This record gives sequence, C-alpha cells and structure tokens, in this order.
Amino acid sequence: MRLKRFPYFLLLFLAAFVALPAPAPAQDAGTRVTMDFKDVEIADLVKTMAKLTGRNFMVDERVRGRVTIISPAPLTVEEAYRVFLSALEFRNLTVVPSGRVLKVVPLQNAIKNATPIGEGKNPTTSREIFITRIVKLNYVDANEVSNLLKQLSSTYGQVVVYPPTNMLILGDVGPQINRMLEIIEQIDQPGNEQNMEFIVLDYATAEEVASVINEVFAGGQQTAAPRGRRRPAAQSTGSQVKVIPVERLNALIVIASQSELETVQALVERLDEEPEATG
Repeated sequence: MRLKRFPYFLLLFLAAFVALPAPAPAQDAGTRVTMDFKDVEIADLVKTMAKLTGRNFMVDERVRGRVTIISPAPLTVEEAYRVFLSALEFRNLTVVPSGRVLKVVPLQNAIKNATPIGEGKNPTTSREIFITRIVKLNYVDANEVSNLLKQLSSTYGQVVVYPPTNMLILGDVGPQINRMLEIIEQIDQPGNEQNMEFIVLDYATAEEVASVINEVFAGGQQTAAPRGRRRPAAQSTGSQVKVIPVERLNALIVIASQSELETVQALVERLDEEPEATG
C-alpha cells in the first residue's frame, strides 16, 4: 500500500499512526486494589488511575461528569484499568492513545484522534479504547460490507470505504472492532462475491435460523426447525447461500445470488413467526 496515492483526508486520518503505549504499572502486577469511588469527578478518577497504573493521561477540557465504581473484591491493576475504561464508556467517554500519552476525550470526538494500530483481520485490543483499523478486502466489495458493518458499529463508530484499493477503515472501541473483524473474516472468502443482506429477527434466534437455512441449502439433511415452527422443505444442492448469525443483534447476514436471496428472505419470514401459544 502506497500512502502517497491516498486522498488528502485519508492522509490526515492516518497521520497519527504510532504504536500503542506500553503499560508501565506503578504497582506490581500481582498487587490487588479495591475500587471504591462514590460520585467522584472523572478528572479525579483519572488522577488516581494514573498513579495506580503509571500511565500518562491528558483530560480533554470537554470531559465532565461524575462516576461511581464499587468493587467489593480486590482487583489486579490491569483489571482495575479495564473497569476504569468501562466507566468512561458509560459516560460516553473513551481513551485515545497519542504517543506516550492517553487522551481522555468524548466518544463523539474520538474518531478525529484515533490511532491506527495496524492492518489485517486479526483481533485487536479487547480494551475499550478508541482505535482505527485498516482492512483490505480480497473477495467482496467494500461498499457492500460497509453497509453491514455500519449496523454493527457503536453510536460513535465510523466505517470509511476507500474504493481504489477495496479497503475499509474502521474506527471504534476495541471490542466493537473485534466483532466487525469476526464478521469480515467470515464474509471475505472466495465464492462470496454475491449479494449481501442484513436481516434482523423478531422472534426466532439468529443461530437457530442460520443453522436451518444453511442446511436447507446444503442439500436437505432433515434437522429440527426452531421450536414451534415448521422446517422448510429442502432445496437442491450446489447452492452458494451462506447465512451468518450475528447473535448480539439477533440478526442474520445473508450472502446469496439475487434469486436465492429472495428465497432465503421468504424462508426467514416463515421461521421468524411468533411462536404459537402452548396451553
């Protein structure tokens, strides 16, 4: 990838490309602490975490609010830091790495300061810090995938498409990035160069419906339909239909030709009916 070919806005977006600062805990790794913060100012909590972890923080002037954290059981320093990050996210705040400093900023401003931590589809940090990930797709169209991922991203997440290289730039907190990378890994496979559809279910569970439809199109092995629903008749073999469950949203990602997509939509409607009341 040659950055000089990128448009100006993408160069600005990637300008902060540096490694995440390595933790330098002030306490021993085996040290355990009790978190007991009742209605404290976020700035004061940040000061405490800086002393505890040895990390350098900067607090954005727009950061306001108070938090309460109660942990009866002692935590390791790293566990306490993760609780701290979760508390920030609850207040619509996050931490953005910037060189050797961690900036505490509002989530809606994080995308402007997010630091890319590399490329590819391997999982990234599981911490609730806001980061940027660059993913080049090999088999499927980035525009189609972006439409799906936008429904999976958090409120302040962002999915940017760079068409010349069929590339996605994802900005979100670590756990959300990992969820999107899991979906990309399943979608960006040979043979998936077809239509994609995102379907949210009302009654049935995504895993059950995906299992039934995948087996129906795989050749008609008779398996049980979700409880209280009739199993559709088996289809012929040789289909390229793939249905991926997104359990967190109770939704399906369907990859199929246009004609098969219409058939899948009809099957989903039959399977996703309200169960009959039992006496």
